[in-house]
Amino acid sequence: MKTYKRRMPVLKLESGACTVYCKIKLLPEEDILYYGLDEVYKIDWDVNGGIDCGCVGIAFSGAIAKLSKMLSSALQGAFLDTFTPDDDENFEIELFKEEDTNECVMLLRLFLDPCYSYDNISLYFDEKDINALLVYCQLFEGKLDKSDKIVQQYYDLGIFQGD
Repeated sequence: MKTYKRRMPVLKLESGACTVYCKIKLLPEEDILYYGLDEVYKIDWDVNGGIDCGCVGIAFSGAIAKLSKMLSSALQGAFLDTFTPDDDENFEIELFKEEDTNECVMLLRLFLDPCYSYDNISLYFDEKDINALLVYCQLFEGKLDKSDKIVQQYYDLGIFQGD
């Protein structure tokens, strides 16, 4: 099953200060052919339902699998790293351990203007949101299906919305 033919829900993440919505969408077929890859998709980030200009990132084949592996490793206490999709300067995800609590924390940076790296929004998320992003990536990859129990739980909690 090709992952990019799936209709994905919106992922709702809650930082201490705001709500961030994420959606992975397939680019039009002519764009996919232009890049010469099987999968080219965009990741839309929307902060509080209003700041989405400049926060769209293009991801190529394998980027979501790489992110999924990184999230899984971090939650298991293994090597922590920074994720930036190839050829994308619009966002990055950094995973690290919080010193005082020893919990895994995710820092999401959304660069409002890639030409000026200091124009960014930095948001922190806890392990609950890291788990939600991991399940979202696994749903996109086809490792999970919308009928799976964990996916249904996220729909019930309002973390996954629509399709």
